[in-house]
Amino acid sequence: MKIEYIVEKDETGIYCASVPALPGCFTDGRTLAELADNVREAVQAVLESYATLPPGADPKALARVFP
Repeated sequence: MKIEYIVEKDETGIYCASVPALPGCFTDGRTLAELADNVREAVQAVLESYATLPPGADPKALARVFP
């Protein structure tokens, strides 16, 4: 599965990524390779957390409460 993410480099040289398809899914890394690994882990964690939501819960609403 391919996941698109947005990469930015902050003022300290750290790469930061967000996954638009998964609200609240953010991570960072010192290198692009580390960032890619961290994105995979973050996506897996977010998807696992969605699986534990009660029926009818809206993950997007939760992401707004807990960014």
